[in-house]
Amino acid sequence: MDPEENIGKLWDRLIRRAARTGYPAAAVTLEAVRPRVALVFRALGGDPGLAVEAAAPEPHSARRSLVQRLAASHRRVELAWADSESLRLPETIDLFPDPELNRDLYLWLAALAAVDQASPAARGWYRGPALAARVLADLPGMRPRYARLVEAYIPRRPDPQTLPAAEAEAERAVRAALLDPRDPPPPPQARRPPFPVALWLHPDPPVPDANPGGA
Repeated sequence: MDPEENIGKLWDRLIRRAARTGYPAAAVTLEAVRPRVALVFRALGGDPGLAVEAAAPEPHSARRSLVQRLAASHRRVELAWADSESLRLPETIDLFPDPELNRDLYLWLAALAAVDQASPAARGWYRGPALAARVLADLPGMRPRYARLVEAYIPRRPDPQTLPAAEAEAERAVRAALLDPRDPPPPPQARRPPFPVALWLHPDPPVPDANPGGA
């Protein structure tokens, strides 16, 4: 093998490793928690007829770090939501180094989706905090789990000090809404949206095609 090719492959591996933000050794799969997730979702009022499926990765336009851009990573994100057909959740969650937190995140997302099914929240910026506040008000037992998730998650978010002023303000708004979803700040005003929030449902979930076969 050509020495330059060897160097190129080594560089590629190093960049991809540096860009990695998850913890593969602590990963929890949807397949592993599907029965428990379905039980929580249905117990909290979610439609018992819905299938529990993996969400498809979607592109986003939030700012990525230089290393992530070099590695061509973090261009897509799996967000959770439920519609008339399925409860859709990430296929794998490895956000935290503790597998229990990754399992807790699945259960939290299922609770959000169940509450949203009972009384759908508006789309957009306020959807995430509104649903979180509703779950915490209706289900006090979820509060310790949510507090642990937020405490572990906020340091995983982009550092406002590394962002341009408008994006830094938007990131601080996300953090404030996570810490106290009952009174979220106004919608952030920035050219780029904040990085997607793993503890919230999809802010604008796709609508199933009512006529997939055409007219």
